[in-house]
Amino acid sequence: MQINIAGLKDDGDFIVVSEDLRKPDLAELPGIEGVNSPLSVEVTITKTDKGFLVQGEFQIELQLICNRCLTSFKYQLAARIGDEYLPNWKEPAENELDELLNEPNIILRGNVLDISGLIEESILLAIPMKATCQEKCQGICPECGQVLNEKTCQCEIDKPDLRLAPLADLFKKQ
Repeated sequence: MQINIAGLKDDGDFIVVSEDLRKPDLAELPGIEGVNSPLSVEVTITKTDKGFLVQGEFQIELQLICNRCLTSFKYQLAARIGDEYLPNWKEPAENELDELLNEPNIILRGNVLDISGLIEESILLAIPMKATCQEKCQGICPECGQVLNEKTCQCEIDKPDLRLAPLADLFKKQ
């Protein structure tokens, strides 16, 4: 998403940009089956004394795979984004270079602000690491593979591991 910021000359000047972007390609990421909606982004870009402050939010609907029961479900992802872009009008002095490298801010060149990287990074950080279809998802039966949210099975789950049976015998002898 590229935004022309040539009109932001004075400190405090701002623009609000609201846009629906094409569906991002996230299907290669683990746990994501697909993208159901376009990416809706609304950002406010404010001219500050140092550079440009980007604040906003995005929304997108994803098709995720439950980490417990492996079923597919819709997940509404919404998160806030924000960062500060610094202009790079002159080459920094050598003593300023270390200071700039330690800054978390992004260097800006020209009159076009490209926030695509910020949006992609925010999406990746907002996706849950272990998504579940519901808060109390019971997962699948380790014996028969039945999805326990749909119906229960008659498997005996408390079977001891045969590899650990000699250890159980040690405890019985004592």
